[in-house]
Amino acid sequence: MVIRCTPMLMTWSFTSMIKLSCDRRLLHFIECISETENWMTSNWLKMNSDKTDFNWLGSKQQLAKTQCQSICLNGVHIPVSSEVTYLGFWLDSQLTFTPHVQLLARRCFYYLRQIPMVRRSLNTESAKALVYALIASCLDYCNSMLYRINTSTAKTLQSVLHSAARLMMWKRKFDSITPTLRDDLR
Repeated sequence: MVIRCTPMLMTWSFTSMIKLSCDRRLLHFIECISETENWMTSNWLKMNSDKTDFNWLGSKQQLAKTQCQSICLNGVHIPVSSEVTYLGFWLDSQLTFTPHVQLLARRCFYYLRQIPMVRRSLNTESAKALVYALIASCLDYCNSMLYRINTSTAKTLQSVLHSAARLMMWKRKFDSITPTLRDDLR
């Protein structure tokens, strides 16, 4: 892994995990963070080391080679996490996005369980608007990060969409939703 650092921007280019030892990569990374913090200080900004998360990204084999369990930034020890959140999006160390999809599905199913309490007083158009506002907005946030996820993870998101369509169109749990999706909810 080669890390290039400028005071305003850190860019990573993954070339080879073998080129630098873990200690050298880590020292270079900490040096890069220090430069960034100096730039932020000179521009009246503050980096909060207490709220910083850190994780290694790579395959299982690459992650097994790393020995670093924590890093020290400005006297604060930061443990290496297997999952970190960035702007509400959960990144796991192998970039499978399974934790993010599970949390997203849990949140959407929570909303889907709350909607039937008011569904009887809504017409179909109002129910569609409510589902789009609550469910579709959650699913659309950072969805480009989920490009080419594995099929089992995609099926979880598909089940959320099918449940939302059933709720909007007054279908029962085991009714086929495909004709409804094709004809009514384009």
